[in-house]
Amino acid sequence: VIFSLQVPSYIQDYVVVTAWVQDTGVHLYPNTDIGGKYIVLSNGDLYINNAGPSDAYKTYSCRTVNRLTEEIQLSTYPGRVIVTEPKGLVQPRINVEKHSLKHVVVNAHVTLPCVAQGHPVPTYRWFKEVKDQIIPLQLNERISIVSAGLLKISKARLEDSGKYLCWVNNTAGEETIQVTLTVTAPLSAHLQPQVQTVDVSKDAQFQCIISGFPAHEVLWMHNGKPIVRDSRIEIYTDTPRIVIKNVHKEDQGMYQCFVSNEWEQIQSTAELQLGDATPELLYWFSEQTLQPGPTVSLKCVGTGNPPPQFTWKLDGFPIPDNSRFVVGQYVTIHDDVISHVNISNVKEEDGGEYTCVAQNSIGRVSHSAKVNVYGLPYIREMPKITGVSGSDLVVKCPVAGYPIDKIHWERDGQTLPINRRQRAYNNGTLIIEQLQRTEDAGTYTCMAQNKQ
Repeated sequence: VIFSLQVPSYIQDYVVVTAWVQDTGVHLYPNTDIGGKYIVLSNGDLYINNAGPSDAYKTYSCRTVNRLTEEIQLSTYPGRVIVTEPKGLVQPRINVEKHSLKHVVVNAHVTLPCVAQGHPVPTYRWFKEVKDQIIPLQLNERISIVSAGLLKISKARLEDSGKYLCWVNNTAGEETIQVTLTVTAPLSAHLQPQVQTVDVSKDAQFQCIISGFPAHEVLWMHNGKPIVRDSRIEIYTDTPRIVIKNVHKEDQGMYQCFVSNEWEQIQSTAELQLGDATPELLYWFSEQTLQPGPTVSLKCVGTGNPPPQFTWKLDGFPIPDNSRFVVGQYVTIHDDVISHVNISNVKEEDGGEYTCVAQNSIGRVSHSAKVNVYGLPYIREMPKITGVSGSDLVVKCPVAGYPIDKIHWERDGQTLPINRRQRAYNNGTLIIEQLQRTEDAGTYTCMAQNKQ
């Protein structure tokens, strides 16, 4: 006889049978075998072996607990066995599913069901499918038949997985029951390396080391979003790993590998950090020509690791210390640095070549462009310049006003160049190569003119 608990599907996963209670007060607990007469399987089914007239006088109630609410309940209506005398030959009639699936974790115990009624009382034989052949099952201390046809496998091994056939027969006929058993080992995953630091444009690799069985699927995520294979990202399945080629700034962050099968899913996390990277400009201002009066905004956007600091220059000299000039910068959530110079009520004297310089501990990058303001020639005051003997000196005349027809340099009334080490350009740049203290020290003057 088999008593099964009928539980609504929506709470099936949470309701557990804790005992079957006879009206005599006897409690039958799961995974216990009382003299072969009563067996309660781990799924809560109660098996009564070799039923006889005395069993018809007992009733059985099921006690359950809800693992979520911890509510304990006793079945409203008890189960009762009706025992009838056999009349003639009765072919075996199956009391369990003819085709069922069973799952057990490695080293746990599992019982495969095979129960039938008939007259004479049926006999049971178990077989296993091995390489498409059905062979008799070898019973031993670990694999045994308990209570009629139930097959008990203790300390399940991975190799116990497979199809099992129970052959039930008596002189009136025969039946077969098929059970597919899956033995799994708990999954675990470990992402290696846990933390790696990679320079921009180099390659990075993570390997997902998996144990347990079976591992049906491995999924990869970056910062919580699925990773899709593309020209830079390779995903390998034979030894689960991911390779990120030519690492970009947006590749930094958290990586996860998710390993799953029908019964469980686990994951492991690792971090990709960016190594030091020289600054790059993502955006820069362009040359503009305008009349005096409006507000001018110049902007540069840079990136690097560490994030760069910006400085601004006008014709190679610091931005004028003037309330009309406002210099600022801020860092975005993506570690891009945005820097700007705002000039209010622009005047002709504000014209010139503006330069933004992005610099970190690794290197620097700069961009220059002219802001032309219509007006008469104007030269801003130049600070004292100190050069180093033997090195080259580059000075730009801080000229404003637009248009400018001609700029030239003089030293002590002489128009430069006066030797081969000096070069003077029309845009106002003066270069002196291999400075010499005695020859080159002195007072230099730049002059600008237009048609007015």
